[in-house]
Amino acid sequence: MKKMLFVMLLAVSTLCLLTVSCKKPQPTPANEYDRYITEDGIYLSIFAFNNGIVAKMDYTKVTPGTCNTIKGWIRSLNSSDDATALLYTVDSSLNALKRVKFPDNLYSINLVSFTDGIDNSSVWFANSQWNSNYADRSAYQVALRDRVRNQLFHGHRLSAYGIGVQSASIDPNVFRGTIEDLSSTDENAIVLSEYSTISNEFGQIASNITTYNTMTDVTFQFSCGGTDHIVFVFDGAATPEQSNCKIEATLNSNNTLSNIVYTGLVSNSGSTITGRQVNGSIFSFTFKNLRDTNNDAVDTDHVKLFKTSLGIGGAYAQDVEFNPMSQTHTEVVKKTAAIILVLDVSSSLGSNFGSVQNAACNFVDILANQNQRKK
Repeated sequence: MKKMLFVMLLAVSTLCLLTVSCKKPQPTPANEYDRYITEDGIYLSIFAFNNGIVAKMDYTKVTPGTCNTIKGWIRSLNSSDDATALLYTVDSSLNALKRVKFPDNLYSINLVSFTDGIDNSSVWFANSQWNSNYADRSAYQVALRDRVRNQLFHGHRLSAYGIGVQSASIDPNVFRGTIEDLSSTDENAIVLSEYSTISNEFGQIASNITTYNTMTDVTFQFSCGGTDHIVFVFDGAATPEQSNCKIEATLNSNNTLSNIVYTGLVSNSGSTITGRQVNGSIFSFTFKNLRDTNNDAVDTDHVKLFKTSLGIGGAYAQDVEFNPMSQTHTEVVKKTAAIILVLDVSSSLGSNFGSVQNAACNFVDILANQNQRKK
């Protein structure tokens, strides 16, 4: 009896082990992202459309080294088909954007859309592939406008630009409305009557996008004591009055700079900065993203520091103990930008398609040059 009971218990235990070992593994949760980008820089993705999305270039880092490859991809596009799936393509590009993980220093996300016509096929794609409920193009366009202007992507709002060259057969108000609805602000909507200026418009947008690709923080270190008025002179002028590139400020007894005024310069630090004690009466003051009015980094190797006592008065005197080579520190904080370029390649462009390709290539050239210069 005991032997039989032992055999039965052994059989049950074995069955349990087999049940556990044969249990199907739990499915792995779906990955949140399709791609992980780890290097900072400017990343460009291109969607080309006519009767649907006909070509897509995945996010590619734009550098002088990749510039020709990207332009070659643009040159390989062909103009064909009459249909225009503009809304569906923009919508799809935003869905793809959500599936990419960018570096934590992502600074801006940009959308640039070009067309010469009115959408006439997006509702078919949306309803057949996504089971969406857009009754007509107008409903889809309203929904997309809300997405472009209000939705956050990776914690950022879109900087969206719509560019259009209006065909003669299209109602001007309807066309402008479409371009505005693809833009994050009405001011970003660009409607042209001819193709001669399209390359310049693309170039201007490219320059705007890369304005803050890098941020340069500049720290000055000097002795503090009492209340003074100080001036940092950047252009080599002999006196503060002669300088066209300078920072003026009040140095307070609590070791803060207030009433800061920038001439020929811009900084994110605003009009007040709190000093950090380095050693005894030596304090450091950091100007966040200090740059000139062309948004270029400034040279700090030859900065002069002038002071005048507010309590005593008198002319400015140069602080000869201030050595810019050893008492200034510049830190370049690199930023990442993501850009989506949506291009109409429908047959209605005709002989103007080459102008569109030239404009897109100019766009890439400026991105690559800006990326190199800002670093």
